[in-house]
Amino acid sequence: MKAADNIKERENEKKKRKFCCRPTSFYHYLMLLFSTVGLFIFGQYQLAGKLVFSHTFAHSHEVAQKHRRALNNTIKVIKPKLSFPKEYYVKGILKLPYGDIVEPFEAWYSGDQKMSRIDYYGGMDKTYQREDIGEFGFAAKVVPEYSEKTDKIFKGCLHHVGTKRYPIKAQSVVPSPKLFKFKEKCILNKTIPCWKWEHTFLILTKVNTYTLYTTRSLPTKPLRYEMMGYDTLLTSYYDKYILQYDKFHPLSFDFDTFEIPTDLHCFDFKSDEASESSVSSYNPMLEFISHQNERPQKDTVPSNKTKSKKITEEELEKDSANENLVKNHFELVVETIFREYKNSFNKNYADDLEHVKRKDIFRHNLRFINTLNRQHLTYKLQVNHFADATDKEMNRYKGLLNESYQDETALKFEPPKIDLAITPIPSSLDWREYGAVTDVRSQGICGSCYAYAVTGAIEGAYYLKTGVLNDLSEQQIVDCSWGFGNKGCKGGYPYRAMQWILKHGGIATQTSYGNYLAQEGYCHFSNITNGATITGYYNITSGNATEMKMALSLYGPLTVLINTRPRSFKFYDSGIYYDKNCDTKLDHAALAVGYGEENGEEYWVIKNSWSFSWGDKGFIKISARDDNCGVTQKAVVVKVKSDSDLQ
Repeated sequence: MKAADNIKERENEKKKRKFCCRPTSFYHYLMLLFSTVGLFIFGQYQLAGKLVFSHTFAHSHEVAQKHRRALNNTIKVIKPKLSFPKEYYVKGILKLPYGDIVEPFEAWYSGDQKMSRIDYYGGMDKTYQREDIGEFGFAAKVVPEYSEKTDKIFKGCLHHVGTKRYPIKAQSVVPSPKLFKFKEKCILNKTIPCWKWEHTFLILTKVNTYTLYTTRSLPTKPLRYEMMGYDTLLTSYYDKYILQYDKFHPLSFDFDTFEIPTDLHCFDFKSDEASESSVSSYNPMLEFISHQNERPQKDTVPSNKTKSKKITEEELEKDSANENLVKNHFELVVETIFREYKNSFNKNYADDLEHVKRKDIFRHNLRFINTLNRQHLTYKLQVNHFADATDKEMNRYKGLLNESYQDETALKFEPPKIDLAITPIPSSLDWREYGAVTDVRSQGICGSCYAYAVTGAIEGAYYLKTGVLNDLSEQQIVDCSWGFGNKGCKGGYPYRAMQWILKHGGIATQTSYGNYLAQEGYCHFSNITNGATITGYYNITSGNATEMKMALSLYGPLTVLINTRPRSFKFYDSGIYYDKNCDTKLDHAALAVGYGEENGEEYWVIKNSWSFSWGDKGFIKISARDDNCGVTQKAVVVKVKSDSDLQ
């Protein structure tokens, strides 16, 4: 009994223990769970703290590098984006450093409507480019003209119809963003934060680089554009051009801005004038932003380390094995000479096609020059800045109108009654030696040769009378002599300019009137200084060389009309020029400053307006034989204010 009770008591004890242990185990497990979670959280916190500490303060280079790599992999580098609005307004300055020309411009552009308008010199000249008119577009140039009848300035209009070969396109004044790649951050003029972009492409072995500076803010605005471009204002050699953008903002399209005035008088042009020269004359900016639609040339983009350099003989030997560069030895020679020519005259071209085209022109001109020089003529030819230009393109550097020469008011030159036995005509004369001739300048792409001839004659006559050599204003003649039949940069005749000077009592000095612009400007009479006054001009008897020499020796330099069509004239360098093809079909005005004789060959000394780099420092000696080039056909002498002259 007692034993049974003991067994029962032990079983109850086990049940009690089991019951007591259940809550103990439950709480134990619960505490264990909380402890585990806590340790986990606390451990992670410690681990995170340890990681931050190790990345921030630890000296372990390896851990820090791993952290940086992880950050670099997660952060995407954002580069500046270049874009311009499809419609914008811009105001700025075009600079030609070597041409000493600063030309302000203002432009409105609508890519969506395919229209553009560009004003120059504060709106004095306005140009319109309209793709939406006609099949191939329409261009117009509004310029100031001066009326003799009303004694007022009015607006005149020159217009041009585009052709399939030379269509008129809306002209952007900023380059195409798709061509440029981001280069670096920069500071423009040491004050303006900017982004620098570059467009670099390779033509054969020559690297061409266009640099664009923009604001760092988005959207980007252009600040400055530097490029190499074709010089249409001076002597057609390649030069450095700079477009400085002073104002730029998106444009809300307004048709009135782009509307070509319909109430203006326009004089027509012949259809055969539809060429690069005529197109660019209505759109001067085309020469500087001519590659706006050019496609990026990924296959020809050189590395940043690529530099333009002269080609050595060793490199040329390597190039000779390249079938894409040369076909034979002579082709290699031509390519080599053409490269040297480009380097010498700072020339460059927009693309490979233009390079090949100009090289072919150069090739034929070079052959012509060498062929004539081998004939040991009385003159020598030389490669100059016109060597890559066609004969047709040379017309841009002349300026006689294609009209009949009818001066019904001119007086005939009457030689003074002198005894030539006692006072003979000098056997030779050069007014340059006496200080009666101003420096040679370039008329640029403006048919103003007539103005340069007239100012030269008056300058010389005035010097002979007073001993003072005034630099007179060609620009005033271009601006103001419209009423007598001249047509600004389209061309004119010297006698018409003299008629204008006679009516208005003289001509201004260049300093007081303003610099030569190579395009039409406002005719004005305020705040100018009269540089010289003439009382008449006299025609030398056509073809009379003796009379012309007498006029030269007594009254100074004369205006003359000459023929410059022969290709040999374009490349004249030195000697006495005689070309049997240089007949009396006159197309250019110049200044006769003297005459002489060498080895039995008589000649005239002629001052040209094609810059100092042409000919013999801007001058040419033209043979008097057979009245070569028509020098004596239309010579004119001027008379400065005096009661004793030409009686």
